[in-house]
Amino acid sequence: MGSSGAQVIPRRRTRAEDEDNPAIWIAYGKLVKLFRTKKGLTQQELADAVGYSCEQVASIEQGRRPAKAAFTEAAERVLEAGGVLAELQEDVDRAKLPKFFGDFAGIEAEAVSRFAYDPRATCRSGMSKGQATGGNGRLTWRKSSYSGSGGGDCIEVAETLGTILVRDSKDKRGPKLFLAREAWVAFLPYVGGASAR
Repeated sequence: MGSSGAQVIPRRRTRAEDEDNPAIWIAYGKLVKLFRTKKGLTQQELADAVGYSCEQVASIEQGRRPAKAAFTEAAERVLEAGGVLAELQEDVDRAKLPKFFGDFAGIEAEAVSRFAYDPRATCRSGMSKGQATGGNGRLTWRKSSYSGSGGGDCIEVAETLGTILVRDSKDKRGPKLFLAREAWVAFLPYVGGASAR
């Protein structure tokens, strides 16, 4: 009881908050519900109009699942949301990723290319293999000095002329991510200020 005699009742957490779903999913869902109710539609009517099930619409409104871009596009049209939902879509998509990876996903989207490395193949973009590998025909991969012997989430980095290559340290033959040097430099502050040489 407060000093005025009124009892303070704590706000109940929603199921989405209890499940620790990303806040952007919850906010996006509240906006969908607001636009839907302003339009005078039921969840079933919205579901029919956008081509999703009523359960999917309810899950999105409750912040239990992320909206796909196709849902957002259809909801924008049906609810006449004025671009509000579309503006949030990238954040909704990014929130699906583990928090430590969110910024890297944006950089990956701007990457020069991504493909598997074959040491027998010639380099792309007209570069000779020697130019791309420092003249010795092999890439020199560096692993973070903070990487422990237990493995974990570690990457290795190699450099070529103007391009940084990134790979999973546990899957050396797997796909590589090619980043323009500028994109790599922009990413570094998010991982503790390390720098590419």
